[in-house]
Amino acid sequence: MSTEPAHFAFTEGGAFMPTPFAQSHWGNDHLNGPAVVGLAARALEKHCGSADFMPTRFTADLFRAARNLPTTIDVRVVRDGRRVRSAECDVVQDG
Repeated sequence: MSTEPAHFAFTEGGAFMPTPFAQSHWGNDHLNGPAVVGLAARALEKHCGSADFMPTRFTADLFRAARNLPTTIDVRVVRDGRRVRSAECDVVQDG
């Protein structure tokens, strides 16, 4: 178990709960972008990574502000070829 500050804590229900380190300066209920994007990158690496593939590109589109709510990540592989693997993920809050 790490003693370093974390942006999210894993809940018993399988969601990620934002910690105070994920809070944005824009408002008490907003999360900062790097925390949300880091959570997405971690999920993609965990679900799609392997010793044979090294991530080379990561693009994130944040369509609305993330809130201080339990957060889940839905990951899906779009293409899994010999040389290229593409995946997408959705960061989901409140349905």
